[in-house]
Amino acid sequence: MAAAVSALRHPLPAPSHERARLKMVRAFAATRPAPFAQLAALDGDELERWLQFAFSSPDDFAWRLAVERIAQQGSQEVAVVLAFLAAAAVPQDEPAYAELAVDQRVLREQASPWRYFEGDPFAGALRAAQGWRRRYQLAYGEHYSETMRQGERLRHELAQSSLAVAALGRLNAIGSLGAPTGTCALHTYAATTERLASMPQDPDPLAAQTAGVALGRPPEVFARARETIDGIAAALEVQRRRLVSRAVRFVLEREHVPALDRLLQAIVASDVGAIERALDGNLAAHIDRLLTAATESVESIESTNGPVDAFVVRFPRVSEATLDEAVETFRELLDGAIRSSGDGQVTLGPLAAAEVT
Repeated sequence: MAAAVSALRHPLPAPSHERARLKMVRAFAATRPAPFAQLAALDGDELERWLQFAFSSPDDFAWRLAVERIAQQGSQEVAVVLAFLAAAAVPQDEPAYAELAVDQRVLREQASPWRYFEGDPFAGALRAAQGWRRRYQLAYGEHYSETMRQGERLRHELAQSSLAVAALGRLNAIGSLGAPTGTCALHTYAATTERLASMPQDPDPLAAQTAGVALGRPPEVFARARETIDGIAAALEVQRRRLVSRAVRFVLEREHVPALDRLLQAIVASDVGAIERALDGNLAAHIDRLLTAATESVESIESTNGPVDAFVVRFPRVSEATLDEAVETFRELLDGAIRSSGDGQVTLGPLAAAEVT
């Protein structure tokens, strides 16, 4: 605060009058609208943070405070033009706006509030600043129109992502697919959509900026919208791959189905490229039940010590077409059970156990 107050060029009290300067600024700010009114209500670290947030530098604070003094004295037109001159952000690295940027820097010297208070001839500088404002508004209007066209395209892309958003939310709720993904993109989707929709189609003719759109620069919400769209698409692809992986795995583990049929079923199960078009609540719940049941079945088979039980689960019915495959599977199950036993033997059921004893 002290640095900001000391930047005031008119009046310029002695450094020893720090408290008097602060009191003077607070008293003046209390009668002005935001962002100056907060200066009278805040103190300490809160005041310093507010100064950094509301004003870019001590010079900017001093300029805007001086403009408020001009307005308080009744010179509204001068205050409006000077406030506009300070608030307009012209990119310094864009050739298309180079002349506008140079003229702004010159006018900030020629039409400064300090010259106004010092009584220097001001009418010519004021007319030049008014002319600059009209040139700026013309350039800003063209940029804003192009920005709105880009915003419309982004709004259309966000609308097209609505099915993906719904599908991702439902897939994230299926625990057997793993941890939820894309949660950040889902959280920003609604806010970003609302922010784009709230941007007015035409710029405010009295303001240097409208809806946070700076001359020659895309608004920050555009980058957030693009990140949201890409994030949702990437997260949905992750869930698609998870679903395909689990579905194909369970299809291939159906040993009682002929190998060719399992291959064809696996190919069908892997085709979920547009699942968001059909994934409503009922289908999501059905997928959840199937994957949960299949997972529990596989875990049960893997944990059992009975090869006969595991064989029956895989081959509840055997035909001539599956006989060879069934025999080979049963041999593999027996071999695995024998290897894992401590005595090189395996009990196939209660009857066999009774005969052994």
